[in-house]
Amino acid sequence: MALDRDFSSSLVLQVKESIFEFGSRDEYLSRVEGAGLLPAARLSQHVRQGLEAIRREDQYERAPPTTNAAATLIDGTYLPRVDFIPERLVRQWLLPFWKRYVKPETVAEIRRSPNRIPLPYRQGIWFVGETSMGSLSFVITLKDGNTFGCLYPGASDLVELPPPYTPADIVDLEIGVGLAKAQKVVLREPDFVWCPFHESPEEELDRAVRARSVDDLWGIGLDPYFAVELRLVAEVRLVSISADQSNPEWLRSLAGKAANSIHGILPKRAP
Repeated sequence: MALDRDFSSSLVLQVKESIFEFGSRDEYLSRVEGAGLLPAARLSQHVRQGLEAIRREDQYERAPPTTNAAATLIDGTYLPRVDFIPERLVRQWLLPFWKRYVKPETVAEIRRSPNRIPLPYRQGIWFVGETSMGSLSFVITLKDGNTFGCLYPGASDLVELPPPYTPADIVDLEIGVGLAKAQKVVLREPDFVWCPFHESPEEELDRAVRARSVDDLWGIGLDPYFAVELRLVAEVRLVSISADQSNPEWLRSLAGKAANSIHGILPKRAP
């Protein structure tokens, strides 16, 4: 299977032939594995810690299960938009990450993406997801009063504004059908690079616990892929977050809601 060099670095890869078009899930995964694209490697401990720090910012209902960040590769290439995704989700979603991706072992540094829409505005994007089938329409207002329409194929918290603007200039974001097309300038979702990375179920739980990510803990608790013992740990951690008075009320409420939903489907523990 041929790979193209892209983004001026041999470490940014792209599969030329489609391996996603036909066949069952098992057939697709067999082709991906046969091509050597999966299983993915692990992130280095240094990069993993940086990912956790960025992930910790997304503490809200319907937060994305993947994390957008900027990355520097081992050859010095800087990529402002990389979407880090656990391999488990790649396999679940049959994600065509191979259209443009980097291997986790080639990532040397990670930091916040300069193209990421700041909180609280991106929270609304993920809560809505789509304004119509396969489309998300929203308008951003900047400090100087200028507005830009954004028309994306789905939820994304990345934006590439024309210079000299940056996402820090955003003061309002309104989501709604047809809003973007009514603007003089309509922006499309900026391109980005995938980075699938491997982690064991225990490592995924550990990352969620250390990041105190309610959304990740919630997902683990509901997913039968994880052993019951790990799902119980996720529930206990959520109960702890909901009981911690130092946490904001919305976070405690969300953690409590998550813990209750997990408790309702797990086997009853012996007294």
